[in-house]
Amino acid sequence: MASNTQDSADNKQQFRRVILLAQVEMQEARREYWADRADGRLSPGTANQLHASLMSYYDALRRHREEDNVEEKWAEYDLDGLGTAMLEDVTERVGAPGRGNVTKTVTRPNRLEPKQAVSLSYVLDDLARDLGFAPAVDTPTAQTEITEEDIERVKEWRKQNL
Repeated sequence: MASNTQDSADNKQQFRRVILLAQVEMQEARREYWADRADGRLSPGTANQLHASLMSYYDALRRHREEDNVEEKWAEYDLDGLGTAMLEDVTERVGAPGRGNVTKTVTRPNRLEPKQAVSLSYVLDDLARDLGFAPAVDTPTAQTEITEEDIERVKEWRKQNL
């Protein structure tokens, strides 16, 4: 029985790594996208990386789509529809370099517009955070309000140290 518990923990840890890796890949693709956009261009390689990273991220999170804390948002953004659309093939004619007016037909997976892919990646970030797959923060978040408890701690510190 302990072996099953260990296997389950190992399995969860493995999926956590998959999701965290997908997040890192997505962030790198967005970084490249913003760098290209800052230069006033968008290279085909960057667009491909953005699309592939989005689909990897989607695929990593898909197994959690029915969990209570993400089910509503998953449906709201029709993320199942995203997966279905991306699985469809698109056939297009492209010129054959060096061969005159000859065209060839290629089939590739459907793609989103890069701007839409970036927007959806932020939705996936929110879902990952809701699932507890946010990267660890090394420093605590600063408080913007002083509570009564904070005031009491300061008073106590003053009594002991002043």
